[in-house]
Amino acid sequence: MLFNRNMKLLAIVFCGVVFSYSATIKAQTQDTDTTKQLVLEIGDTLTFKTYCENGTFNFIDLYTKTRYTDSILNFNYFTGEGFHNAFFGSGDFDAKRLPCSYNGQKFTIISTQYFMDKNTGEQRFVVFAMLEDWRKVAWIEFIDAYESGEIVLD
Repeated sequence: MLFNRNMKLLAIVFCGVVFSYSATIKAQTQDTDTTKQLVLEIGDTLTFKTYCENGTFNFIDLYTKTRYTDSILNFNYFTGEGFHNAFFGSGDFDAKRLPCSYNGQKFTIISTQYFMDKNTGEQRFVVFAMLEDWRKVAWIEFIDAYESGEIVLD
């Protein structure tokens, strides 16, 4: 009985931590003047969807780490904080558009981050999802991928 109460308390505390680190995204839709509000959380699941007309996704890239100094990624797994530096900070990568072989598969969001677009000066919202193992990461240009239907939130 005491164990069940402690587990419930732990679950409530964990959910509170996860919810406090969720990302809220406001995206202007192209066909109307209304604003959609989506709430993403680290640990949410998304599904990759595409018609695969050209063999790859248009707004999702696959980064495979090919050389690394450490096989342990040190970042906050609950909040995703520090992931970008931990994964991309050192080593070499193979980068390409995500191939259609990932169509229909589900993956977990491990981090989110805003980047300043050097050409336009606008903020870009990027979502990172770990694929088969820690060496493969999907770099998702979230707004474009969501609006084009390349990702579905589960």
